[in-house]
Amino acid sequence: MAVPNGRPRRVATTLPDSTASVGKRETSVSEDSDTRSSVSIGMDWGTRITSIGLEFALPAVLGFGLDRWLGTSPWLTLSGAVLGLVIGMTHVLRLATSLSNPRRGTNRGRRPDRSGDNVDPA
Repeated sequence: MAVPNGRPRRVATTLPDSTASVGKRETSVSEDSDTRSSVSIGMDWGTRITSIGLEFALPAVLGFGLDRWLGTSPWLTLSGAVLGLVIGMTHVLRLATSLSNPRRGTNRGRRPDRSGDNVDPA
């Protein structure tokens, strides 16, 4: 069962009787994969959206300021807008890719634990 923010929550369900276990009921529990608080998740999304918005807008604003200072209007504004569009869309596509692949991006900024890699069991 999914909640409005898209994260699965811990749900206990009772499975119906099967032919192998007549009269017995089993309980299945789905664990929540993200153990952070709601505030932490909200802050994470807020910073993501803010940074994407700044990536779109800031290059054009800087281009406008440089155009006024150097008198090259509108060329630096246009090049800043194109640069912002490219940078912002790249970030949006990376975000969409990380959301569609749940294993990717789960350890953002952390190195994976490699303590058991390439160990010969013999």
